[in-house]
Amino acid sequence: MKLLKLLLISLIFHANTVLSTQSCNNDISNSTPNEHFKSNGDGTVIDNKTGLMWMVCSLGQTWTGEGCSGTAATLNWQDALAQANDATYSGFDDWYLPNIKELSSIVEDSCYDPSVNVELFAGIESYGYWSSTPNVKSKSNAFYIEFKDGYLFPQSKDFPFHVRLVRVAN
Repeated sequence: MKLLKLLLISLIFHANTVLSTQSCNNDISNSTPNEHFKSNGDGTVIDNKTGLMWMVCSLGQTWTGEGCSGTAATLNWQDALAQANDATYSGFDDWYLPNIKELSSIVEDSCYDPSVNVELFAGIESYGYWSSTPNVKSKSNAFYIEFKDGYLFPQSKDFPFHVRLVRVAN
């Protein structure tokens, strides 16, 4: 029965991910307009407001020059921190897992499913992405953002979520 439940949850998750189409409310000003970002043409973008450089693709995906290919990896929190620490990309080796405030800065408030600027962040999943921020009320939890709606929640550090890396642009 437990295996059947896990299979059903997995099927629902994948159906939602594949079939989702972003909807945006044009009556709300964009919180992450294209003009706040500079694309470097190498799979990274710089947020001119925050000074952060983001990987365009999720960890596990490959930048093709036009978008992301492959499947976004899902990692537990400890593995996400470790892979971020070991990451080298676009000539930089100082990538890290963003804290919850940094990760929140790329949420697009006017859009849903996913709640991110899809012109800037290709290959985004309408699913959870880890932040580096632990939950001080429960040492076994850390915070993540659900990019379907842009909300943040605590979750067990053992749970597998997607990862998007960031660095401070120099």
